[in-house]
Amino acid sequence: MRRQRTVELPFQKRLRQIENNITKASNAQATGYIHGFAEWLSDARCTRLLKALGPYALILAILGLGWEIQLASEERQARGEARKIAAWQLLTVKASGNSGKTEAMEYLHGIGKDLSGINLSVDDGDDGVSLHMAELSGVDLSRSNMSKVYALAADFSGASLVLANLSKASLPGANFSGANLNSSDLTGTRFFRTDLSGALLWRANLEDADLMESNLTGARGLECTQLMQARNWFSTFRDKELGCGSPIPDIKAWNTFKSKAY
Repeated sequence: MRRQRTVELPFQKRLRQIENNITKASNAQATGYIHGFAEWLSDARCTRLLKALGPYALILAILGLGWEIQLASEERQARGEARKIAAWQLLTVKASGNSGKTEAMEYLHGIGKDLSGINLSVDDGDDGVSLHMAELSGVDLSRSNMSKVYALAADFSGASLVLANLSKASLPGANFSGANLNSSDLTGTRFFRTDLSGALLWRANLEDADLMESNLTGARGLECTQLMQARNWFSTFRDKELGCGSPIPDIKAWNTFKSKAY
């Protein structure tokens, strides 16, 4: 289910302002050209010239159309560049909570920009950045600092989070299936009913993480000594190799959890 956006976020407001400025400038430029062209056409000598040209006047019309197409293309490119600049600026400024970083990351990831090494940390005492229901499947966030982020039901399936810092993050209902979390810092991270099926967790630090009712089936690189550092590890859905001396819950219960909307 997509999140409902009823309030204009800072990223959207800044983008709208930039696009409005570009549009005004482009319109002003186009208006000046058009007025000049109209005055030229109204000249009597021009009228006589067009009559003399006859069929060649069509060529002039085609050239004019080509100019209009070129102007529209340049305007689209300018808007695209402005949007990229606004998104990057938003991500580089420290801001907690719902500051529009979700939309900025989704946009940049969607156009193929590299988000590895991004810093989403906040100052001590501030709430973490909200990535509520972010759609970032396959994103490269390796070596990124995402400490204390709140990512309820976010989609990080197939993402690369190698050496990422997710300490004290809150990730209830998030999807990390098939994600690469090798050597990541997951200390104190809350994974309530999080999908980690098929994830790579080699040397991931799970000390004091909360894995309550999360799905670890098919997870690779995970050992009992590593798993048992986390709280509520025994409630996870996992393969028999990770029984670690405790009963494994029936996977049917996970399917029930998954059907519930957050």
